[in-house]
Amino acid sequence: MDRMKTRSYIGPGGKMRNFDYMKLSKKMWDTEIVSYIAKIHECKGRQDLFVRQKPVELERLIETAKVQSIRIRLKVSLRQV
Repeated sequence: MDRMKTRSYIGPGGKMRNFDYMKLSKKMWDTEIVSYIAKIHECKGRQDLFVRQKPVELERLIETAKVQSIRIRLKVSLRQV
């Protein structure tokens, strides 16, 4: 099998399955779904640009998000005690 046309993944029940990308190209897509895909692609492009242009700011934001996440988890776990 061509690696670009199929991809293996673990499906429901832990069974190994293959996803066939060629089947996607043969389907008719709703315009709403196509617009969602375009928006995802656009956002991914912006994310890549941000990562390249401002790695220090991105790292600072990631660290801030981690700290906030830990604080929230601690608050939740203390309420459950």
